[in-house]
Amino acid sequence: MCRNSLQGRSSRGRDRTVNTTARGLNIGATVVKLGAIDWESFPGPSSYDAARVPRALTAVAQAASRQEAEEAYDCLLFAVGNNHRGTVYPSALGALPILLRVALDGGVWAKWAALEILQEFSHFDSEAGFENFPTKDGEIVELASAIDNGLTQALDLLVPCILDGRQEEIVRVSALKLAGAISVEHPILAAGLQDMPERSEHGAFDAERRNYLITRGLR
Repeated sequence: MCRNSLQGRSSRGRDRTVNTTARGLNIGATVVKLGAIDWESFPGPSSYDAARVPRALTAVAQAASRQEAEEAYDCLLFAVGNNHRGTVYPSALGALPILLRVALDGGVWAKWAALEILQEFSHFDSEAGFENFPTKDGEIVELASAIDNGLTQALDLLVPCILDGRQEEIVRVSALKLAGAISVEHPILAAGLQDMPERSEHGAFDAERRNYLITRGLR
């Protein structure tokens, strides 16, 4: 269940402090301005509740355990789409850069939740009737293409996280799975993965690394 207010929760067990502010989330050294986004400006079906989106994003950023991360994952996917149908609403586009910031600067379980959600964004369909939507400026946005473009641009930021052996393995595995779901090839990532020695303590990451290289004909 999403929490409406996360004030007063302990930060014990997190590797970074994440606080709520009047208008956003303080993630590491970055304040994400949730209140600056007009979630009601995004169209959606009758089940879309704009007020749920910032609460769900806050839950993702504050996740401090696997259980909280899984709950936040479900909350967010139902706030900006229909997880049962595997669809996203236009508000997913507004959530994407915030999730990326959490994936880069949040705590371990917050990173994991954000990366897992972004993986779903990479292959979920647009909600029927909202494949294209108008912005406040009158521009028509193709939702699937806009999400793909956002994820492609995010790949440059994710590469250091994937190649950094000091990162937690669950985070590196999720980041690499997301990179694998993004169709654009990244030569620096491919070269780094090819040159990386296998380590017995990184079994899950090495398995995903092999899968990434094999599916791209690089191994």
